[in-house]
Amino acid sequence: MSVWVPPAHRFARALIGLSIVAAVVAVVYVVAVGPLPQRVLTSAESFVADVVRVWTEAG
Repeated sequence: MSVWVPPAHRFARALIGLSIVAAVVAVVYVVAVGPLPQRVLTSAESFVADVVRVWTEAG
């Protein structure tokens, strides 16, 4: 049997959940901007450049 929760409490719970998700995303972003992902970013850039090159050659 579930307890009835007033709408304000539901909103507060959703806000807390969103803030937790935002905090996790912020931590992941800070970790991702560290020295390691610089390699990942350059490889992603080269991948995008390859895709664009192949797309322009095919078109």
